[in-house]
Amino acid sequence: MRNYLSSAFSLNMVSGDTVLRVSESSPDRVPEGAISCIGHESTAKVVSKMLDREVIAQRVAVSLEVGDAIYVVTLFNIDGSPYRAQEGVILGQDELQGLRLAIRRVVVIRPPSP
Repeated sequence: MRNYLSSAFSLNMVSGDTVLRVSESSPDRVPEGAISCIGHESTAKVVSKMLDREVIAQRVAVSLEVGDAIYVVTLFNIDGSPYRAQEGVILGQDELQGLRLAIRRVVVIRPPSP
């Protein structure tokens, strides 16, 4: 079982047919050894502050298998609505700190029933 920390989730991270469980999480529930796959330095710095520990920026290809979990840091506007940057925009630390961050845990629980 592997644990990842990410700023995005894509179905390309899951191979084949599978069942996922998505739940709300919190900074204290992100395992210490979670592999960072946060690709932007500014996002890694903001998440480091959120978790109160160093998170490195690195681009890692993720292929989740049964039992794996990925903790996804999601962005929201202050009013609680989902945030999406305009195409091509890379947010800096100042912009990220003006948003609300939440963590969702995605776990591959099993292949689907036949």
